[in-house]
Amino acid sequence: MASEWLSNYAFRVDINPWMFVIPLIVVVIVAALSVLPESIKVALVKPVNYLRNE
Repeated sequence: MASEWLSNYAFRVDINPWMFVIPLIVVVIVAALSVLPESIKVALVKPVNYLRNE
């Protein structure tokens, strides 16, 4: 039934897996670039320096 309904449209778009994979890769890269510098900075800090001030 759905294929009959869709066959009436003049324009068709072929959906391939790359249409989902490429945006997913871009989102992961943007998230990593925004989180990675801060997490590296926090990981390099020695906790003893902050515990002395408490």
